[in-house]
Amino acid sequence: MTDQSSLPIGPRVIVALDLASADAALDMARRLDPQRCRVKVGKELFATGGPLLVARLRSMGFEVFVDLKFHDIPHTVAGACRAAAADGAWMLDVHASGGRRMMEQGAMRNSRRQDNRRRHRQESTMLLLESLDQMSAR
Repeated sequence: MTDQSSLPIGPRVIVALDLASADAALDMARRLDPQRCRVKVGKELFATGGPLLVARLRSMGFEVFVDLKFHDIPHTVAGACRAAAADGAWMLDVHASGGRRMMEQGAMRNSRRQDNRRRHRQESTMLLLESLDQMSAR
């Protein structure tokens, strides 16, 4: 049986803002209700909108999943997780192929930060991208 106290509070739906520009993403977000969903900002959108886009989405009331699949040396991932949390990310992810130490460093930095609603940030781990074939995954 799952401990209900460990489940995230709030909307269970995450809308992927997989759009090419910050303006298009903000237009989409204006049609959504932050009480009913959270939003995801991936690599392409983050590259065009950056932390300012995350801040704008937060100002609209959204909790933002910053989906950048961090993967680097442990110290760098820890710093990236710390920066994403400081920028208001509700959830972020690291790529498991970086190893246990990298994931622990990222999780440690992430868990030390809390948002203004006093909820703990969420973390996810990407184990394997589904687009990789068996030879690429080795």
